[in-house]
Parts: sequence; structure tokens; C-alpha cells
Amino acid sequence: MGRTLIVFGAGSGIGDNVAAEFASKGIDHIILLSRNTERLQNEDAPFVSKGTSSIKVDTLRIDLSDLKSIPGVLKELDSLTEGEDVEVIFFNAARIKPGEVLGVDVEEIEEDFKTTNLSLYLISQHYIPKLQALAKSNTSLKPALLVTSSHPPWDLIPQLLSLSLVKAAQKNMVDSFRRYFGDSGIHFGLIHVEGTVAPENKVLNPGTIAKKTLAFWESGKRECINIREEWCSVDEKRFECYVTHLNNVSNQACCPTAARIEKCGLRKLRPFYQSFVLSDSSIYTSGLQSAPLI
Repeated sequence: MGRTLIVFGAGSGIGDNVAAEFASKGIDHIILLSRNTERLQNEDAPFVSKGTSSIKVDTLRIDLSDLKSIPGVLKELDSLTEGEDVEVIFFNAARIKPGEVLGVDVEEIEEDFKTTNLSLYLISQHYIPKLQALAKSNTSLKPALLVTSSHPPWDLIPQLLSLSLVKAAQKNMVDSFRRYFGDSGIHFGLIHVEGTVAPENKVLNPGTIAKKTLAFWESGKRECINIREEWCSVDEKRFECYVTHLNNVSNQACCPTAARIEKCGLRKLRPFYQSFVLSDSSIYTSGLQSAPLI
């Protein structure tokens, strides 16, 4: 039987790169799902298939906030994977939208919960029994439910209230699945991407994240993996300058991390800030960046 990976939340960043990385390691069939059908067909599928000529790549449209439509999509997935081993479910859907703490529309929070949590629950209801059956029938495979997450569940960002809420709930859900079904042979894993993803980043770039995700899956053991930039090369003088700036800044909403900075450098700098420019006299942030819903 063929080995299948299903990606909920395909896109030019993490989703496509993870799919391409898995394609190089024995996965025969990859199904990419997103709201943007044109991008799926013209960009995502060609990117995933270009490195492995034998890989089969299919695409399906899904709107994870439209819960009533999800059962129909799951039926389509069953048809596309008939006779195959669906080995890995990769859930990579989220929206990053900063705003005032009390200024977020309730409808926006509700939509984020649908997209990030309720859709994941429906998908899990459908696929966990299948993954359990696969674990029993073929011990050489590595059935897994992998979910991209971040640091808000334990280190929240008030300006990302909705994201912090849904990611905390999502982590709770995956952890609950692990505790209840953990002995059934399924790897329930959280990939904590602690920061803004960009091609120029040393660690938080799509390619490196994909490689770390693949290694995490291959290990089959750990509950989560934390992927972050390391800032410990900052020298003492610049560090002192940074702390001075944080202590003096009037708008603490811009730089809320003074109490959490360690003397080794900027290792625990709030990772959702797009960029940091240090000089001998000051530090500036470019602010939070909004990302579209996948």
C-alpha cells in the first residue's frame, strides 16, 4: 500500500516545505488542502512534486471555518486514499492578527476557534480511529497527528489575544489525545514554531522547520519540538543597552519582555516581533506583522 501524508493548511511557507521534506522520505502520496484552489494547483503542488518525480500530489479546497463542509471534504479524502495507508495528518492552519486586547471582535475569535480547534476536532474524530487501526496492522509505519503551534500557550502575547486563546486550547486538545490514545501507537506531536517565519531567518525559515519536523516525526517519541531563533551571541554592551531601553520605554505594549530577558542575550525575546535592530544606544522593533488566514 502507498503511504499518504495529508496537509491541512498548505502554503508557500511551512505547509509546502514540510510536504516536500516528507516526500523525500518514503511518502508516496501527498494531499494538500487550503482555501485557495488556484494557488494549490499552480504553486503548492508543483513545489512539492518538483524534488521527487515519483510522488503523487493531489489538492483539495477546504475552508476550515466552515464546519458543515468538513465532513464532505473528509469523504473526498477517503476516496482519494482508498487502498492506501494514511500515515500522517499534518495540521498547519492558523491566523496571526494583532490588535488591541479589548478591541477584538467576538466574531473574529469565534472564527479562529473554528479554524484552529473545532476543525481539528472534526478531523481528529475521523482520522484517529484510522491511525489506530494502521498502528495495529503495520508496525513498520509511524502513524502520527502533527500540529503546528507556538509559544502563546505558556508565554502569551496580549496583542495576539485570539491566537493565544486558540493555541492554548489547541495544545490542550492534542495533549488530551496523547494522554488518552498515547498507548495505541499514534504519535501526537506539537511543533512549536516560536516566532515569525521568514526565508532569511537562520532557524525560523520554512526549510529548516520542515527538516526539524521530519526528524521529530521520525523519532516517534517526543511530545513536542520547540523551534526558535537563538540570540545568545549578543555582546554585553548591547545587552545592557537593550535592557536600558526597555526600562525607559513608555509604551510597554511595544516591548513587554524586560523582565524575561536573560543576561546570556536575547534568547527569550518575544518571537512574534518581526525584526530587531540593535545599536550602541537604542533598540527598535518593527512591530507585529499580520498574516492571512491559511
